[in-house]
Amino acid sequence: MNKKLVSLLIAGTLTSTAWAMAPNTDLNLMPYPQTVELRQGAVVIDKDFSIFIKGFNSERVEATAKRFVNRLERQTGLPTLNWQAESDSEATLVIDIDQAPKSAVQDINADESYTLDVQNGQIVLKANRPYGAIRGIETILQLVKTDAIGYSVPAIYVEDEPRFRWRGVSYDTSRHFIEMEVILRQLDAMASAKMNVFHWHIWDDQGIRIQLDNYTKLWEKTTDGDYYTKDQIRYVVDYARELGIRVVPEISLPGHASAVAHAYPELMSGLGEQSYPQQREWGVFEPLMDPTNPELYTMLSSVFDEVVELFPDEYFHIGGDEPNYKQWQDNPEIQTFIKENNLDGERGFSPT
Repeated sequence: MNKKLVSLLIAGTLTSTAWAMAPNTDLNLMPYPQTVELRQGAVVIDKDFSIFIKGFNSERVEATAKRFVNRLERQTGLPTLNWQAESDSEATLVIDIDQAPKSAVQDINADESYTLDVQNGQIVLKANRPYGAIRGIETILQLVKTDAIGYSVPAIYVEDEPRFRWRGVSYDTSRHFIEMEVILRQLDAMASAKMNVFHWHIWDDQGIRIQLDNYTKLWEKTTDGDYYTKDQIRYVVDYARELGIRVVPEISLPGHASAVAHAYPELMSGLGEQSYPQQREWGVFEPLMDPTNPELYTMLSSVFDEVVELFPDEYFHIGGDEPNYKQWQDNPEIQTFIKENNLDGERGFSPT
């Protein structure tokens, strides 16, 4: 058998294998679930569509059902005024949640698994915890099809859980302030794609966009009035929670400190009395926090106390990237501290 024929046979085998393993491209699902089994038939979506919540229920679960109905109405144009069924046997969609969340605050180990069973005129969404139900709702909305007759969900079985526990979007509102309604729209989009971490880059050279009760010059002097109040931040955190999204803030240090330098120049490592301009362009700038100044730790401790009260997640981000070491290298007191404490040069001060 010649080499060309062997190559063609191998290529054909690989192609047919890949085709057999490929997901059904008629299903516009993102991300594609772990297990999908298509069946014959469909469940019709009409004005009589109804939901019954079985098992664990809560305000968040009720909000998930209501949000689903609102989106279904927008997607189809069909009003579903009486969508709450009296029993599971009467419902078009049954949301069956086995247990309450393990804790009030969603964490990295939250169970987001679910199954979806669509057959015999009914959709049954099962999940161990509410987070799985939130993800399964998105799958149902993605499955809604339109044809000449109307709207329907194909008969199908889906079994799914995320491949990655941390599926995040980094959102920079420091360099460019973004209005609240846009942030909420971003969270909606994240939920549609089943993402679960909103990394809020709220602090950088160009502005500190978080209202603080102490060290108020941090936001008063660096934002031109474009910042988020504590009530607005709480609203974003609560809104994200309803979508199964954690909010992780970033407080950048020791670099990316131009805004801190503009507000409190005495906390920087530069020699002598200096003033620092408010930065309005992108870049890596010189100001670097002074790690030998006790007042710096007083300020950071105060900021962190306020941040963790606003953001209940188990994590928050402290940056640590792109420090410009010039101020540390030029400061004799810092160089002496490095030598006396056997630090690994300037990097020994950095959190990363």
